[in-house]
Amino acid sequence: FAAGGEPTRLLFFRQSREVLVDRGSAYEQPNGADAELVMSTGVVEHQKGRVVYFYRAQPAQAVQAASVHTDLSFGVVGPNSLEHMQVTLSQLYMPLLTQAAHRWKPDATSNDARQEFFSTLARSADTIGEAVGTLNSGFMLRRPDKAQDVDSKAAAFSKAAGEPETVLALERVVEEWCSETEALLAFRDTDRQEPDDAGPELEFEYWRNRTSKLNGIADQLKGRDHRVAMSVLGMAKSKVHKRWKGLDAAISDACNEAKDNSRYLSTLDKYLEPLVGGGTPAAVAEALPGLMNAIKMMYTVSRFYNTTERLTGLFGRITNKIISTSKLYLHAGDPSTSLWQLDAHQLVVRLRECIALCKAYREQYWLTKDKLAKQPDGKHFDLPEETIFGKSERFSSRLGQLVDLFTTVGQFRALASHRVEGMAELMSIYDAAVANMISKPYELLDYDKLAFEEDRLSFDASIREVERLLVRFINASFETISSTDASLRVLQQLQAVLDRPLLKDDINSKLVVVFHNYGLDLETVRRMYEKQKGAPPTVRNVPPVTGAITWARQLMRRIEEPMLKFQANSGLMNTKEAKKIVRTYNRIARTVVEFETLWHMAWAKSIEASKAGIAATLLIRHPTDKKLYVNFDREILQLIREAKLLTRIGVAVPEAAMAVMLQEDKLKRYYNELSYSLDQYRAVVAQIPPVLSPLLEPHLKDFERKLHPGMVTLTWTSMNIDGYLHRVHATLFRLGDVVSKAKDLVQARIERNMWAISNMRLVDLPSDASFTLDRFVSLQERFVHEQSAVLSTRLREAEEAVAGLMKLITEYPLEPGIPGPSAEKKEEVRAYFAQLMYRAVLNCTKASLNVMKRRVGSRASGGFLFAERPFINIAVELTIPHVSTTPSLDDVQAAINRCSRAVLGASKQVAVWSSPSGRNRGGTLFDELGKDKEIVRTVLVLTGAVDGVKRRVLEHIEQFSKYEWLWTESKDAAHSSFIARDPSVEDFESELQRYVAVEDDVARIVPVQNVGIISLVMAPLKYSLRAEAAAWKTKYTQNLQVTAKKKLDLLVAWIDDVSLRLKQEIRDLGSVRFAMGVLKEVRDRERTIEQDFSPVEEIYGLLARHDHRMSREEADTVANLSSLWKKLRRQADSVADAMTAQQTRLKSELVRNVKQFAADIAQFRNDWDSNGPDTPGI
Repeated sequence: FAAGGEPTRLLFFRQSREVLVDRGSAYEQPNGADAELVMSTGVVEHQKGRVVYFYRAQPAQAVQAASVHTDLSFGVVGPNSLEHMQVTLSQLYMPLLTQAAHRWKPDATSNDARQEFFSTLARSADTIGEAVGTLNSGFMLRRPDKAQDVDSKAAAFSKAAGEPETVLALERVVEEWCSETEALLAFRDTDRQEPDDAGPELEFEYWRNRTSKLNGIADQLKGRDHRVAMSVLGMAKSKVHKRWKGLDAAISDACNEAKDNSRYLSTLDKYLEPLVGGGTPAAVAEALPGLMNAIKMMYTVSRFYNTTERLTGLFGRITNKIISTSKLYLHAGDPSTSLWQLDAHQLVVRLRECIALCKAYREQYWLTKDKLAKQPDGKHFDLPEETIFGKSERFSSRLGQLVDLFTTVGQFRALASHRVEGMAELMSIYDAAVANMISKPYELLDYDKLAFEEDRLSFDASIREVERLLVRFINASFETISSTDASLRVLQQLQAVLDRPLLKDDINSKLVVVFHNYGLDLETVRRMYEKQKGAPPTVRNVPPVTGAITWARQLMRRIEEPMLKFQANSGLMNTKEAKKIVRTYNRIARTVVEFETLWHMAWAKSIEASKAGIAATLLIRHPTDKKLYVNFDREILQLIREAKLLTRIGVAVPEAAMAVMLQEDKLKRYYNELSYSLDQYRAVVAQIPPVLSPLLEPHLKDFERKLHPGMVTLTWTSMNIDGYLHRVHATLFRLGDVVSKAKDLVQARIERNMWAISNMRLVDLPSDASFTLDRFVSLQERFVHEQSAVLSTRLREAEEAVAGLMKLITEYPLEPGIPGPSAEKKEEVRAYFAQLMYRAVLNCTKASLNVMKRRVGSRASGGFLFAERPFINIAVELTIPHVSTTPSLDDVQAAINRCSRAVLGASKQVAVWSSPSGRNRGGTLFDELGKDKEIVRTVLVLTGAVDGVKRRVLEHIEQFSKYEWLWTESKDAAHSSFIARDPSVEDFESELQRYVAVEDDVARIVPVQNVGIISLVMAPLKYSLRAEAAAWKTKYTQNLQVTAKKKLDLLVAWIDDVSLRLKQEIRDLGSVRFAMGVLKEVRDRERTIEQDFSPVEEIYGLLARHDHRMSREEADTVANLSSLWKKLRRQADSVADAMTAQQTRLKSELVRNVKQFAADIAQFRNDWDSNGPDTPGI
């Protein structure tokens, strides 16, 4: 792809290399050749598969690597390229272009050019589709396999002819060729099976396909294998060869016939394009003359297509296509759209166009037939016209019936659109008739459906009933209508059905009556004019001249519009009565026009007087209230409004009024801007705080000097009003800005700070909280310090704001000759704000001291319950030998005095700035506040705040002196005296109850006792008293516990000893005697055990009731004492049971032992006697 070089395209594909055979007559691939990559320009090689192509549109420009995507077009083409192209055109491009057609620019393409473009595109897609179909339906002869082994030489043919096997194989193939070819040649065009509505395109397709098949056979016979087969069979003198030679001529004749017919039929394409492409009936009718001439030429010149049968079939197919195209046109291009869904009037127009097309088709046929008849030597159209035009005649007849049907439907649809009141009944009958027709299952354009005739008769009967009711409705309507306009409106609404024969005469008679009533209306209008011409009624907000002219024109319109409608009926206007009414109309109309002219002329004369207000000055000062007002004459606005409205209704306006009207926007703008400026000026003046009015007097004078030209020199026709307004607006903006800033300084920075200071509290004493003395002092001193800092900050901000205010007012630029505010006025304003500051600090100090006074001097209710919490919490404590408070009441008073001094001390940081010299002298507000009587009185009240409750506090403390014996008497002496009386448990109980009563009395002491501002916290005292009473109790319970412990230890030791002795094993009588003794001891003690246990348990119960502390082991022993005794009893019973169980054994042993003892005694006796001391000789 070099610059200026060839080629413009390159193809790459992979297949076996083709070779040229038989002197360049064909290219074939050698057997067994390997596939290889081929680069070609597409001129010589024949591609059999997929191809990669590269194409450049500008050969003079070299292809660059950076721009290869724009210099080259490339892609892949498959073996089915034509099919792909046909699908792409028909299913991609055509739908997309059709959808986008409505967005094309209107001037880019005309409707005809756009329609021709889409028609050409559709025809191209159809042509490609037909070519694909032709290629796919080609007639293929089977290749003789044996011929591939024979070389294309005479010697090889002779050798193959001598081989029976080869000849037989070739004869079978050629016989198959003959059979297939004979069948193809035997098929005639009259043998085709086509639908009844087949169009001419099927005829064209048939001859193209037949030509393709016959040409395919001829091309295949030129191939190498076919020629080899024929040569071998010819040398073998086969009968099949002779048979094929006979078919060869027939193939040539059939091929020539098909080509000739296709060639002549192709001349009809351009004339059939509107018909085949779905064109309009007008376009089809325009192409009919050319189509008939082409058919005439083909009929007279063609060798094969000049038969009556073929020409009759062609005309029949054209008739079918005209009918199908007309149906598609009537359905608006969408066969699924019902005719009932279309607009009736447009549908009637289309129906008539289709009827005209069928008529033009017949006329063009007859005209062509007459032309042929005038040629004596030529062929004539001797065709069966019934076969050709029978369908079109029936189709035209059906279209005529549909014209009547939809004309009626259109008329009544138009009547229904007026929504005439009272026609519901007759319209329901019409709707039912239409619904009945719509519900029919057949297609209205199907002329073979005879059921349509019966349904149409039923529909006509319903319409006649509707017409009868409509006549009755018209008569009833005109009986109640008295107005000419209303009568004409009814006639206009019925205009859609006025042409129906049943209604036409009745409506004409009603028109005569209406015209007579119109004559009466003219007399009414005349009387109305005579009555109201002196003061014509006008519409609200309409000026008088326009109102009078509008009234006159309304009268004229009232008589003119009906007359114009009556003039359309020439028969009505030629009557004698009509001429009289016309003369009355002309007289009234002339009078009304003269009235309008007189009003217009009078207004034109008054224009100059109304314009005089334009020469007045812009502003004027009222002589009474001395305020400035805009000096604008309202007559000018009325003049402008009259001119505008008269122009709007078409009345000529004089040049003088037009000149004023053209200045309307300017005058209104000047008036609005001046009014706005004065209103803003008044608003600015109203915003000035009274204290600043003396300081801003020069600024107001400066602004009024800017307004002065508008009061003396400038008029509404002056040329420099815009500059004047600009200066006024600029000055007003500057003045408003100063006033706004000054007001903001006064309100937001001075008064707001003063208000905040005045509402500030220097102490924090909430009514629902009490304080300890230390917390009260630290909290209030810290709070006063913080609030003092805030107070100083706000006062400093206010002082800076006053200085900024003075600077802002002083630096305002004034006109030369206008002095600024004087020093005295400035000092007065500064003194005012200083006094405001003093009152704010004074209110703050007073309010803070009053808060303390209310809090300190509050009369809180005594006791535990209270509505307002006391001020200070102090604790009541036992400090032996007295009951006292911590802190003391004197300390409370000192803390209150300290806090009040801190409140007053906050003003020591505030300097007096009533004048510049005040700060230089170092004066503060503390000195000024000290002179205020109310503050002095409040401070004196605070210094004696505690004296009022001091006596009550001491009286309350004195009531606890009855408990002095708890800490004054000796516990040891009292206990010793008690023990000396040898007290019983009841005595101990009585003594301990005495101390329990003391504890109960102490518990009943309220935890907090409010005495005025003091809240006495009794918890420390109660704790001390309970501790003293508990010490007395402990002194007695300890001695009682020692006594009880000794008795308890003895009982437990005896039980343990007995239990241990009972555990000894019973082996003999000695152990029995021992056990019996222990059991006897237990039985003896059982009688007195309760007397032994009761004192111990009673003492320990007394100790437990009085919460005496003892060891856990001791408490468990007391609790288990009864259990130990019961356990001992069970053990004794167990030992007794064991002795009873061994009684027999022990008895036997005892008897044996007794006997043994008796024997031992006898032996001992004998031995005694024999060897005892009494024995002689010892």
